[in-house]
Amino acid sequence: SFFQIVNGFGTTAIINGGHFIGGKGSNGDNGLSIYVLNSANVHIRAGTFQGEMKVERHGQVIFYGCFMKNGTRVTGVFADESELDITVRTYYGGGGMLISVLE
Repeated sequence: SFFQIVNGFGTTAIINGGHFIGGKGSNGDNGLSIYVLNSANVHIRAGTFQGEMKVERHGQVIFYGCFMKNGTRVTGVFADESELDITVRTYYGGGGMLISVLE
């Protein structure tokens, strides 16, 4: 269980599972589970996430499975049938993509 920062031009991380837990803030809220910045890319194929994701400065987070986006909220199911319900906040050209995967 850990928080993941992916930073750097041309950096790519592939997440095939695991538990990503943001630390606790002074007000008791969960911190970030994933933080992507500076044109880095994160491909997420499975996993559990506690805490929001933040994507900025042309970074990208790509989810593989069956997902729906409503505002900043991404919900759905990965190919391994684990569920995702997370807030993804984007700033300064950061973005996210939802890739449909049938298995």
